[in-house]
Amino acid sequence: MDDYLNKLKSFPYPLIGVGITAFSRIGPGLVLPNYQLLCVKDTLDNQVIGKKIKVLSVEKDFLKKGEKVGKYNTLALLKNRQVQKYLASLRFPYLVLYHSTKKVERICDRLGLTIVANRAKVRDVYENKWHFKRMLQKIGLETIPNETFKIEELDKKRLEKYLKRWKKLVLILPELTKGGGNSLVFIKTLSDFKNFTKKAKKYKNTFDLKRVILYKFITGDSPSITGCITRHGVLTGIVQKQILDQPLVVNMNKGSGLYCGHDWSFKTYSSKIQAQAESLARSIGSYMGARGYRGIFGIDLIIDKETEKVYACECNPRYTGAFPVYSMLQKENKEPPFDVFHLLELLNINYQMNFDRVDRIYKNSKKGSHLILSNKVAKYRKTKGEIKAGVYQLGSQQLKFIREGFTTKSIKNPQKEFLLVDGVPRTGSTIRPLLRMGHLIFKKSILKKDGQRLKDEVKQSIRLIYKGIGF
Repeated sequence: MDDYLNKLKSFPYPLIGVGITAFSRIGPGLVLPNYQLLCVKDTLDNQVIGKKIKVLSVEKDFLKKGEKVGKYNTLALLKNRQVQKYLASLRFPYLVLYHSTKKVERICDRLGLTIVANRAKVRDVYENKWHFKRMLQKIGLETIPNETFKIEELDKKRLEKYLKRWKKLVLILPELTKGGGNSLVFIKTLSDFKNFTKKAKKYKNTFDLKRVILYKFITGDSPSITGCITRHGVLTGIVQKQILDQPLVVNMNKGSGLYCGHDWSFKTYSSKIQAQAESLARSIGSYMGARGYRGIFGIDLIIDKETEKVYACECNPRYTGAFPVYSMLQKENKEPPFDVFHLLELLNINYQMNFDRVDRIYKNSKKGSHLILSNKVAKYRKTKGEIKAGVYQLGSQQLKFIREGFTTKSIKNPQKEFLLVDGVPRTGSTIRPLLRMGHLIFKKSILKKDGQRLKDEVKQSIRLIYKGIGF
């Protein structure tokens, strides 16, 4: 008999989601009573979330007079002396992280804090796209045709050779582990080479760039699939449509293939595609699991438009950008969210489950979509206005607030409402360059039929939100 949820609910120690914003870590709080949130930013949605889940922020609760946050990341949060005192006051706190780093691990180990995430020595290798490519080859999975060179070996003459062979290329800097498509450069002509050299120069020292991988460009869709490695097997979700390269919400100077959100309602992929994606995720997950990885991971895919052949092109060994919205949609489907098994594994709790049953219901379709908002310019900007976190009317000529809320369940009329959450700034807030500053969540598809462009009513709502905060 399945006892996994009761086992997790009876965990005796504090589970604390840690992140830049409270919303980004609320997934476990959707099902657990013994969960709280510790974030950096004091934003308008904190007070809404705080009515259901305890929320503490560095900006509001832990800064001394005249003190500044510093960097907006988990390491800076944990270095704050007042945060350390608070955590020391709790009985054996467990910190649920987006992902772990060596620096975060050092400070947590020194303070006696337990990390609920895969340690850096286990997960980092999968973030590197060169190592990921080699892993696919070891497993025996077919890869997109490619060649690897040292950065200094790639010149226009060599590039021209591969352009003649493959017509169009995708260049990847495998050591550039900054997510969201930042490591990609698309090459259609020799003149595009300057975009690659510019990016390589920008990140060479920060990420110790050594190699470049040339991939043949495959015409087709670029969805993803979520997996979760458990002692009972590798759970997999549905193939999910990714929203990429939307100039209304992301600075396109950052590159190509830039992640902006998901649209689960846009389409249900064919059983042929779903079966291939599941097989890839299980093979990759089994390999990772045998080497100590546990819990959630994501695989970015490419689907060849002509043959429906599915390729794995990137691994995200962590919570992915689909969360926590995906967890909300699972809960509305009466599915146990991926978070449950992620935590059970990382907390090393012994539990029973009917694996086949859970994996089967994970293939139920999901209805919803989301977009990530950001400060699109490469400079600091101060907000001049303020808009509430919660549910708004979709397609209106003016922003019309309807009710408070922070989950998909808050949306009562899917055709006419959307939700604004995740770091909604106060008046006078300074938003750092290119930093995320909000989430728009819908209970319907937001893409036009071409699967590339946003619907007009969605674009109108985005413009009204930026206008409302004075951008």
